[in-house]
Amino acid sequence: AATAAPAVAEAVIEESPDGGETGGDDAADAEGDDELGGSAEGGEDNEGSAAGGPFDLVIFGNESADSGGFQVGVRVAHALDRMGVHFIEAGFPASNPKEAELFELLADEDFELAQICAFGMTRRRGIEAAKDPGMRALLQSEAPVCTIVGKTWDFHATEVLRVDLEENLAMIADSVAYLAGEGREVLYDAE
Repeated sequence: AATAAPAVAEAVIEESPDGGETGGDDAADAEGDDELGGSAEGGEDNEGSAAGGPFDLVIFGNESADSGGFQVGVRVAHALDRMGVHFIEAGFPASNPKEAELFELLADEDFELAQICAFGMTRRRGIEAAKDPGMRALLQSEAPVCTIVGKTWDFHATEVLRVDLEENLAMIADSVAYLAGEGREVLYDAE
């Protein structure tokens, strides 16, 4: 997905400030299909989901939120959607209130293919998933997909998190079960 950056920039630049397109997106779409491994590179049509086909995930930050960056982020999300990206990881809503604001804007947007993902961590040790602030922030983001990162290497579990392996597995399982039980698709990022 990193190679798609020029096509995304071109697609976003070619949109007018009022959200209308000024033309030229056909070239950006064709370039994006090629760069994202679509039909131009081997006959695959880039259809599928995390469970059954090619998986595209794009992460973009919101460092420029104070200077209108949210509108740019929304435009980038639409450009990625037109390019055939299935999942757009839009940020870490528990990190700060500005991140959560972007998710509020994206919740009102319609996408043809792309699903917005919120990034977070497994529940903390010693806390129920339903009471964990990070889990609550993921749900409050209203993102249909939640990507959670967890410790998969035993060294990370025991030395970084300072939990035994059984508790580490419980943190992962509880987090996935809680979010899925709340109707979210969950992607696990095995760190």
